[in-house]
Amino acid sequence: MIKVDKKEVTEKCLYKKACDLTGIQQELRTITDYFDYINYAAKQGDKFVLNHFIDSNSFGNTVDVLQGIAKAIGCISNDICPDEVGDSNE
Repeated sequence: MIKVDKKEVTEKCLYKKACDLTGIQQELRTITDYFDYINYAAKQGDKFVLNHFIDSNSFGNTVDVLQGIAKAIGCISNDICPDEVGDSNE
């Protein structure tokens, strides 16, 4: 039996975390496809697409999505293996 924070880690819990990670993986694939498209447009010299991307604040939105992904991964990591509590002297 595996325990985290003195609580048993169940198959149901691990399945939920795996599903959460699969969702994050899909988000990363979407962002990667988005960047691939922008990269292709840049290589083709398609200034309209690039200007639209910049003017529509898509960079800001993309950064927000990436920060959300980072936060979600951190939460899952902490759920699976929480940080140890510091010394009682702290």
